[in-house]
Amino acid sequence: RLLPSIAEYAWRETDDTLYSHLYLAGNLRLESKGANIHVETKYPYHGTVKYKIEPDDSSAEFTLAIRIPDWSRHTDVQINNMPIFKDNHLHGANQTNVFADINYHQGYLYIHRSFLKNDVIEMNMDMTPYRIYPNAQISADSGRVAIARGPLVYCAEGVDQASDVFSLYADPHSAIDVMPYDANILHGIVQMELNGYRIQNTKSLYSLTRPERISCRIKLIPYYAWGNRGLNQMRVWLPESSES
Repeated sequence: RLLPSIAEYAWRETDDTLYSHLYLAGNLRLESKGANIHVETKYPYHGTVKYKIEPDDSSAEFTLAIRIPDWSRHTDVQINNMPIFKDNHLHGANQTNVFADINYHQGYLYIHRSFLKNDVIEMNMDMTPYRIYPNAQISADSGRVAIARGPLVYCAEGVDQASDVFSLYADPHSAIDVMPYDANILHGIVQMELNGYRIQNTKSLYSLTRPERISCRIKLIPYYAWGNRGLNQMRVWLPESSES
């Protein structure tokens, strides 16, 4: 039921405004305004989205409202290469130069304009990886961290970690390295890696000796993709530990 209704999640039209909720590549026919919108993007692994406006006549007047995601700390939007929204703020100096009424309200950038043929609105989102920390009152996750990039939360899966993710600790000071997009892994994903430690387990269930830690690299995949390479462990929330 999701796929037949995906367009309703991505777009919504009111009397005077077209809302872009999700960033999906494809074509949209805006019959009420006499225009087509062609969207180009490689989201969610790349942060650029281009809206190409194609009016039936010389122009089409309407408001396009584009969602600005909270996870993007630096989002830029431009019309025909003219910046109108930079670092999550309106770029006031250029608003009058693009002949558009531009407003930002409750997470949406509203662009009202008589759109001309070949007008292009381009949005660039910040795809820098980031850490997510839980509230300390969440007992199961307290002292742990999750890693995300763009809209995707990542996880460690056993097949990439010698079949053991429960002994892994993330280094809180490690850079998070983004690997190139690989179409041959899990039908195409971007992996990430960071430094961490692996606890050397003993045969006994409990021990009076502090476990030895060995430095290692922790490989991460998007959470949605796990469980497709056999039965193995998985963890989203990794405990953190610095070398001492």
